Amino acid sequence: MSSYSTNNGLTNSSVMLTGNEDGFVWRGRGSYQNAYSYNTPAGRYGNSGFNNSNFSGMLGLNKQWGYSHLNFSYLKNNIGFYDAEPGDPLYINSKSRTLDFPKQDIRHYKLALNNNFIIGSGSLKLDLGYQKNQRRELEEATPSLFFDLNTYSLDAKYSLSEKNGWQHVFGISASQEHSLNKGVEFLIPAYDQLELGAFGYAKKTWGENTFNVGLRYDYVNNKGKQLFIEDEEQFAGFKNSFSNVSGALGYTHIFSEDLNFKANAGSAFRAPNPAELGSNGVHEGTYRYEVGNETLKPERSYQADATLEFGHSIVTGSIGIYENYIHNFIYASTTKGDTKTVVGEDGDSHTYDVYRYGQVNANLYGVEGSLNFHLLNWIHLDNTFSYTHAQNNTFNRPLALIPAGVVHNTLRLEPKISGLNAFYVSVGLDNYFKQNRIDETFETPANSYTLLNAGIGTALHFGSQQLKVFAAASNLTNKRYYDALSRLRPGRLSQEDTSFGVYNMGRNITFGVYLPLSIK
Repeated sequence: MSSYSTNNGLTNSSVMLTGNEDGFVWRGRGSYQNAYSYNTPAGRYGNSGFNNSNFSGMLGLNKQWGYSHLNFSYLKNNIGFYDAEPGDPLYINSKSRTLDFPKQDIRHYKLALNNNFIIGSGSLKLDLGYQKNQRRELEEATPSLFFDLNTYSLDAKYSLSEKNGWQHVFGISASQEHSLNKGVEFLIPAYDQLELGAFGYAKKTWGENTFNVGLRYDYVNNKGKQLFIEDEEQFAGFKNSFSNVSGALGYTHIFSEDLNFKANAGSAFRAPNPAELGSNGVHEGTYRYEVGNETLKPERSYQADATLEFGHSIVTGSIGIYENYIHNFIYASTTKGDTKTVVGEDGDSHTYDVYRYGQVNANLYGVEGSLNFHLLNWIHLDNTFSYTHAQNNTFNRPLALIPAGVVHNTLRLEPKISGLNAFYVSVGLDNYFKQNRIDETFETPANSYTLLNAGIGTALHFGSQQLKVFAAASNLTNKRYYDALSRLRPGRLSQEDTSFGVYNMGRNITFGVYLPLSIK
């Protein structure tokens, strides 16, 4: 597979070989991406290019007793970013693929043994894994920040055979994280984290009805390590543990081939992570100084949703509603004037907004739906809609960092054309509403906008060889806009100057090919 995108010169290529010889299975894959700084309607955003290499493989056995697969992968990702302050120029004209400083160098190694054993009338899925994630932030050739995270994991799930319409599944999970700081600057303390979990799940089917119930226990233990830099305490260190029992219920009823109903209710749990508990430093990638809070409590949420799906051949669709109350919702926020000036390795001073982690009680509810028309077997008009209303109940104001409501409309034509297979052409509109439900202490509204997209593709045959080709275009009108969740939009990039921001990507056209090969 290979593709090229015009906006930032993104080249994206991947080759994969896979095979099966009498149950001995294998797979190898290599991918590479490279892009220069992306273009906005106002110019190219400085040092926003990236490149990455990804290699993965698998060796395994597929037999009557089940399967056992050894998977391994390596990812190296280089990302440029721009340490911008109000008054600095944001846009450049260069198409250089050489990343400037500052930049990130991320490397991820993964080894996993995935098994599924048939035991009697049931089956046991057993996954063992090890991952090493190394993240370097470089202001010069040597890393300033350098995180080295090692994770060991185990997941086991036993599924019993169905009996009298009942299905049962039981499982356990465990993970151990060990994180080290190897740089000369510090953001998150070195830490150890242990997570344990156990769950049970049951499903009952009778007639046109399905009922399911689940119960889960979680335990999390965190230990952040104290650190002094030149006799000044950088991290105080922390020790805490959290546990919780969560549950879920679900019900489905099929009225007919054209109508069904689904509903779910349950509770959930999330322990604060070490970054939220102990951060104290500059996070270059988000342009802010982050301060953790070791007194944070775990999040507990209580949610319910219901969906009605309908339709036959000409009209199909769905409508769903959901409610999610989150007790002790965790997020980072800032207020105007809360800044910190830091002297970097280059000797220059930089001023950052200070974001502090805290928690509130939050209530989120919304609606999502679709309405699709299949006027003929080759004409399809798809329409989707989603909206989330989020309230910070603790301070009686809108919850921060919530996406705007959006309507997607796509017309797709699939006519039969002699000599071409699977031909299609599409045109779509992405209609984003204004997001004015914001936390005014550190956010600004995001205006509404509409993006025009299009695509075309087909499959060609040269004898028995198939070749798929496509072109896809986004933001064809080169619209100037700020996404409501963008960390670069005005009001989030700087509290000192709330007009200082970076537009989202402008017009982009991607051309691609996919060449499947069969080797016997």
